[in-house]
Amino acid sequence: MNKFEILIPEMNLENLMQDSVLMRNAKKPTTKDKILDRAAYLLHIIFNQLDKNREKDIDTDSVNLCSQLLEKAVYNYKDYLRHFESKNILSLKKKHSNMGGSGYCRKYSINPLLVEGKKREYAIEESKVIKSVRSFNQEKGVKKKYSHLLKWQSQLKGPSRDSILELYEGDENRAVSQIINTERLLSQPENWTYKTDKNGRLYTNFTNVSKTIRRQITLNGEHLIGIDIKSSIPTLSILLFHHELVENTPKLLELLIQSNPKRLSESAQRNNLLRSSTDWPPSVHKYIKEILNGDIYEYMARIWFKIGSADSVPKNQRDKAKTALMKILNSPTKYHGCKAKMFEREFKVPYDTILKLNEGYYKTSKGKGKMKRGKNDLRCPFAMFFMSVEAWFVLDNVCATLKREAPNCPILPIHDAIYTTHKYVNLVRKVFEDESQRLFGFRIKVKVESRKNTNQRAA
Repeated sequence: MNKFEILIPEMNLENLMQDSVLMRNAKKPTTKDKILDRAAYLLHIIFNQLDKNREKDIDTDSVNLCSQLLEKAVYNYKDYLRHFESKNILSLKKKHSNMGGSGYCRKYSINPLLVEGKKREYAIEESKVIKSVRSFNQEKGVKKKYSHLLKWQSQLKGPSRDSILELYEGDENRAVSQIINTERLLSQPENWTYKTDKNGRLYTNFTNVSKTIRRQITLNGEHLIGIDIKSSIPTLSILLFHHELVENTPKLLELLIQSNPKRLSESAQRNNLLRSSTDWPPSVHKYIKEILNGDIYEYMARIWFKIGSADSVPKNQRDKAKTALMKILNSPTKYHGCKAKMFEREFKVPYDTILKLNEGYYKTSKGKGKMKRGKNDLRCPFAMFFMSVEAWFVLDNVCATLKREAPNCPILPIHDAIYTTHKYVNLVRKVFEDESQRLFGFRIKVKVESRKNTNQRAA
């Protein structure tokens, strides 16, 4: 057990190496002029705030913690706070809206035994802290299962600091934040997030990089190109009209039941939901046609925003239509308004089928009072089912096929997309299409991220 005496250097653009020092030396004791342990650093911030409160005689046993400030100082501060709570150092007192109304602040009570006394020494069993914190972000089973994807993380190189400053010209604060975040995420990927969520979606250091920065990342000197499923979730919803396929594919059946177990565990219940591919009414034919042959978001944008068939749909209007459609598909029916009614008029049977899938879903994370979703309450079945199918399709089928057929093909997945280099774009596209035909009986449409000079090596 080591005792830490801490002096805090300023965290700014000229001192970005501070965090890499914390990361490299996380298991070594500190010196008087450097912080070599994030836990000690965070405790110092917390107790320093407490001392200021006590001087003003306000909140003498608790502190308000600002996430925006903490994140810049200790990138994974939430993991440490969880650790401190488990060790009875802190306990969550309450959560309230911040002054700007854009988020929440958390107020933590501090163990009374640690409040008293002006002089404090933080006694930390370093190896246990690091092991505890990393266990939140990394899952051994996931790292083993997707080891063929992990190897590409260490070969990524981010843009230079000057390039990031140029990208965010006029917004130096954001540029500095992106520089700090990018250098953290792309160094020592073995220490960063590598886990799946409840739906099987994989989260890595690469998924956490901003999209603007991601376009500038290179692998062995080449820019990365993204290939993703066009209108992914609506496309996969076509499975609701392939009853026999879902019932005869064990994984699809398992994921469907998991999405709404009380209403879909019995075969008779599923028969009332799923439609046979030989029994499609006109609205189903129309729904599938618009998804596979066109763009369902553009189609609904024309309906909702009254855009003529001869006119192109502006990108911002398509984006608005996408947001509106996903809200209809993923919200309890009580939130459905005029746009949902217009969607129902266009696609009556698909709309009714989606409502049946979502039966029993009433509470949401933003609900108030009794309508606020609790830990064990049903989450949106539509979202749970199709995000799970998406993760299974991309990670366990498309990526697995690429690994088997082209071991040298870079594979960097982000949910419904795979990033690779120019040489392998056509192969990744083909595998997406072939695997969808094999598993679902129809070929999905994929789109390739457009960027100038994708075939040129980065400077």
